[in-house]
Amino acid sequence: MSAPPRTDESLALQQLYGAEDLAAYQQVLGRLLHELFDVERFAITLLDRRRKAFLEMESGEGVGKRLSGGDALRLPLSVQGGDLGALHLPATAVDDDGAIARFAQHVGLALYYHKFIDQQSRLIDESLAHVQALKAMGELLGELDEELVLTQILKFFVDLVDAEVGAALLRDDSRAVAEARWGLPAELLVELVAAVDEGRVEGEGIFQQVRLPAGRFASFSMATVLHLPIALKPPHRAQVFLVSGERLDVGAHRQELIRSCLNIGGIALQKALDHREQIRQHRLNEQLKVAKEIQSKLLPAELPRLEQLDIAGVSLPALAVGGDYYDVLALPGGDLLAIVADVSGKGIQAAIRMSGLQAMVHSLVFQDLRPGEVLGRLNELLVTSRLRGHFVTACVLRLEQGGRRVRMASAGHEAILRARAGEPGHAVEALGGIPLGLRSGQEYPESTFTLDDGDRLLIYTDGMTDARDPSGALYGAERLSDRLAAGADESAAALLDRLVDDLERYRGEQPWPDDLTALTFHYQSEGKQ
Repeated sequence: MSAPPRTDESLALQQLYGAEDLAAYQQVLGRLLHELFDVERFAITLLDRRRKAFLEMESGEGVGKRLSGGDALRLPLSVQGGDLGALHLPATAVDDDGAIARFAQHVGLALYYHKFIDQQSRLIDESLAHVQALKAMGELLGELDEELVLTQILKFFVDLVDAEVGAALLRDDSRAVAEARWGLPAELLVELVAAVDEGRVEGEGIFQQVRLPAGRFASFSMATVLHLPIALKPPHRAQVFLVSGERLDVGAHRQELIRSCLNIGGIALQKALDHREQIRQHRLNEQLKVAKEIQSKLLPAELPRLEQLDIAGVSLPALAVGGDYYDVLALPGGDLLAIVADVSGKGIQAAIRMSGLQAMVHSLVFQDLRPGEVLGRLNELLVTSRLRGHFVTACVLRLEQGGRRVRMASAGHEAILRARAGEPGHAVEALGGIPLGLRSGQEYPESTFTLDDGDRLLIYTDGMTDARDPSGALYGAERLSDRLAAGADESAAALLDRLVDDLERYRGEQPWPDDLTALTFHYQSEGKQ
């Protein structure tokens, strides 16, 4: 077999320096070592600030360990006279003419260049991501200002005391609100916080030494571990941890500066927290106001009527706005399409998703679809839309022959209740399918039944049955079915008013567990409503 074609040296160096990133650099380096020197395996070790070697890259898993023996060829990597680390090659790599050593000089310089570029790229990416996140969240709640302040505080104190790594944590009584870390492992931060909470600190005032169990982080040099608490109004508290592998000598003048800067940092952080809360309250009030106005327009102002079919609907959000939806739409051929849906969650986010669902439903009206087809189309739209990640239960009816014939399909929704005055109510069995938005390609089978004179139908969301009395007992579908059957001559609207009143009396002072929505139909063959 003929030897692989040799790569021109200048071209090789262009490829080495021109690699897009560190991953590409490693691939190019491996290929060039093979093409130029017939070397298949390599490893690179670098030196940290404490001159301790660590593995940076290797041509394959375990190669670095195998090449760490005394018979391997070790070529130093240096940049501007500084010892960067070493390139390790198999002992079989012969460098009689010094060509590999000369190449290694470029290996080190190119690696330094790529690591610098990689670091700058990551800093740029992080900065852009932070700006974008700040803008996006600022438009919603304005919650990220304190994270920026916390990061700036940490960077300031790391530079001020010449610490190697550090972290800052902002907490309230129940959770971490914001965190910033500068080279400090997350598990070490957890241990430091626990040590402070348990009182394992030495010293008084703002400058405290944290005591950690001997050997707990033996691989991480910690000659100095400092804790700087930042005073804030309850329930918030903040703390800065500074760690160095060397003993830090902080004189009296610097301690005074640290004390002053901690006070300034605390004021800045508290102002950021207060500002965030003001923005949050203001934006929440504005969002609730707009959301209520929008949602009131999304629900039908007036329902279509058929001569033999009386229809009424109601929707009561558990919070200011909700994610339940109902509608009755006239189809081109004179039939009606009715839907009741429950978007996962409640509050503003659920209301936003509900508005998207309403738009999807209205886009399908003029296609004259059967209930199962409507659910299938909605499912595909939800799976591929921005509502993805949130499921929707829904029940769709198509009312034909003046409302007497009913086609229905369900997507994981509560069972429809059917009742006639003076007779027990019961659930209408539906074949059904999984909730919308979970998986593409789902089918939703249909069932068909005919209404008799005086029949009532009730489609509802679980807010009706999940209500609890002061003792914790559920209202339940059985009680709802019994109440549906009561009242012989009342209109559909009067029926809903009676059901809601009964729920209100049942729950007493208990909060609504979820949004409550219902749609009811009363069929009378002679049109006596």
